Amino acid sequence: MVHVRPPGGGPAEALDPATGTPRWSTPVRPYEAVRHVGDLVLLVRNDGRVRALDARTGRERWQARHGSGGVAEWVDGGRTVYAVAPETSGAGTTVRAVDPDTGLLLRQHRLEGTLRPAGYASGALLLITTDASGSTDAVVRLTPGDGARGRAVERIALDAPVPQAQAVVSGGAVYLSGAGGSLVAVRLGRAGGPAAAQSWRLETGATHLSRPVTGGPAVFVGAGDGRLLAVHADRGRLLGQTDPRMDGGARTYTSFLPAPVAAGDRVFGTAPDGSVYAMASSDPARF
Repeated sequence: MVHVRPPGGGPAEALDPATGTPRWSTPVRPYEAVRHVGDLVLLVRNDGRVRALDARTGRERWQARHGSGGVAEWVDGGRTVYAVAPETSGAGTTVRAVDPDTGLLLRQHRLEGTLRPAGYASGALLLITTDASGSTDAVVRLTPGDGARGRAVERIALDAPVPQAQAVVSGGAVYLSGAGGSLVAVRLGRAGGPAAAQSWRLETGATHLSRPVTGGPAVFVGAGDGRLLAVHADRGRLLGQTDPRMDGGARTYTSFLPAPVAAGDRVFGTAPDGSVYAMASSDPARF
């Protein structure tokens, strides 16, 4: 299914990916946010109330309340889903592990500082720090246990902060992109191998970047001038980039950069001139 939500507070809809035919829809109001986690569509309120729908059929699975004081971010952890909710004071972040079938709270952890989720890998939840200026200086790995005492928390420091960071977890690494053009990779390490640490940083020179995505041996990011950049996922070396795609008048800058989409042997990008384009992901040197 393809899930969409029209602007202006319209209903959330599920469309057949082959034909675009609507399969189901549901009103979003009075919920403030829609989250897509695994095979669930979550309607979330600021007071912590959540309504979970089956992503394929639209049928309600459960309703529950997890926390209060803001809209939580949700992460797919396989047999568990995680709600991540920073405190308004900035002093801490609550992570709640929830059964995706019933909505029951399985366990809860409180971590120091304001954290945002990056993803889930190898039994651990990966988060990034956010300070008062909106910069990230570390990746935090939470390996939940059976209660607060059973958990393991590891902080992996960056060599320099990444402003307005966006992150993705893929292939045993966390990739972060930020304002000012920074692209950073943090290797998570394995038992008996090297410890988790930042492995490389590339300064692309772009004014701002989209959220990174991975495809094959490369990490792809979109730049504010419409370029698509391909960077070697292990070495941090620039493999190729497209030409800028700008337009005159108002369409010379965009405040929101959609992430590229990697599918099959293609990577798809968008640009301020309104174009959508596809490149061969296996040969970035020919971009």
